[in-house]
Amino acid sequence: MPRVKARLLAIVAVFTGLSIALRVAKNLFTQIQFVNIPLAFAMLGGLVAGSRAGFTIGLLAFLLSDLVLAPGPWTPTNSLLAGVIGYLWGFANRLDLDKSIVFVLAFLSTFAYDIVSSVVFYLVLGMPPLQALELGLLGLFLPAGGGYMLGVGPVTEISTALLTSSVYWGLKRRGVLTWVGSPGHS
Repeated sequence: MPRVKARLLAIVAVFTGLSIALRVAKNLFTQIQFVNIPLAFAMLGGLVAGSRAGFTIGLLAFLLSDLVLAPGPWTPTNSLLAGVIGYLWGFANRLDLDKSIVFVLAFLSTFAYDIVSSVVFYLVLGMPPLQALELGLLGLFLPAGGGYMLGVGPVTEISTALLTSSVYWGLKRRGVLTWVGSPGHS
């Protein structure tokens, strides 16, 4: 049992640390959100090591990287939302998923994250719920609500899904998932 806990702790630490380092490094070059690194690692953590790991990685990765980059009213929402999505990915932990299924699930998870985080942000600003939902959806495709880019939502969703599915398959191909010892990956 202690060995399993040590492995779980190692995965949480490595995935959280990688997520923070890669997000901060990306922000040194551009602050444009074209890949959601903390969310990708939260999903991977849930898939590889279970719900608690996915939640912890998502929560800590956003919280700690926001403290370095720019904390604000979005920090609790983004942290909790990434944690919840990572937790939900833990239910797929026991499944042997095809690369295309991981991609589709990651795309849909990132899409849901983008909508919910935008809607909550607009609600905090005092916008009525239906208007917040409309603006949250529209903002994924058109410059709306202070945005300035076309199609940033689909770009982010596709790149995050590619990152998630590629890293997952890389780990699986190299036999790392058998080292983790999770039931679906042994």
